[in-house]
Amino acid sequence: FSNSVARCAVNVPSDLVPLLEKIKTAQGMTRPAVNATRELMRCTEIISERGLKAAELSNRLLQQSQALADTLRSVSKATELSNFACRTMASTYRGLAGLARDTADASAAAAVMVGDAQQHAQTLKGHLDKLKDKAKDEEEEEKEKETKDGTEDKETADASDESNETPEDQAASNRRLLLKLNGEVLELQREMRSLILTNPSLMPEVDIKQKERVFCLVHDLLEEIKWTFNMLGLHGDNGPASWDEAMKDTLNMLRAAADWDTFASPSLAGRILRVAALLDGNMLAKMLKETLSSCLEGRQPGEHLKEEKHFAETVKALCRHSSEV
Repeated sequence: FSNSVARCAVNVPSDLVPLLEKIKTAQGMTRPAVNATRELMRCTEIISERGLKAAELSNRLLQQSQALADTLRSVSKATELSNFACRTMASTYRGLAGLARDTADASAAAAVMVGDAQQHAQTLKGHLDKLKDKAKDEEEEEKEKETKDGTEDKETADASDESNETPEDQAASNRRLLLKLNGEVLELQREMRSLILTNPSLMPEVDIKQKERVFCLVHDLLEEIKWTFNMLGLHGDNGPASWDEAMKDTLNMLRAAADWDTFASPSLAGRILRVAALLDGNMLAKMLKETLSSCLEGRQPGEHLKEEKHFAETVKALCRHSSEV
């Protein structure tokens, strides 16, 4: 029985993989759903540990029981046993009883955690079903709204828009909408980072070729920055005319990438740097520091301490979600 419980406990994490796969594609994850996922992850880790312990104790109990049975068969025909043999047999029985007790305790603990995992999995499934139903309802409402809007008179709608909303009002409305969307995406990004930090196995492994492609893009981006500093004054109206202007542009780009809590989607260069920071913050920080050294070539030592300080602080903020730099 204990061996069956152990096998069941060890197989629970793999049985939960289909449910966890649905989390990757779920949209609009709510805080209760995220909390349920975290509890389920915690249970699976404990189940694996307790299941392996129960399996190990069960195997030891089986082996020692078989060895004891063989011993009893070999001495069953003896008419009498020595005091030493009797004491040895008694000690063996006590050890076997203790091992049986430990095996039963480990099996019970694993069974309890399996029950908890089943409960959390059911709770998480309920949250995912609600999210799915909500998305379906919103999709149907959107279709109904589009159908209703299609039946309205276009000329009347245009006249109403022109009379009720000025271009300035429309621009302000668009800006509020963009700010709202930015805030929602930022909150989702924070939740996802927290979820992945809690259990990194939710994300597929990044292989060497994928990492090389990302850092090739980083290398090209930094080479372009170096080229800008080397060609100062030769860009005309299409680039910075002085070292200070070039450094200001570079710092602005880095700050946008490093401001994880303000900009949900910075420029393409900023997004490349963010991906690289998540993959290997130490390597990215080293490349950025080498770029700064290249940009400072030909400048007087200590002439730009303020810019160097701002650069270092920005790099640290950019790589703060990776290992310490």
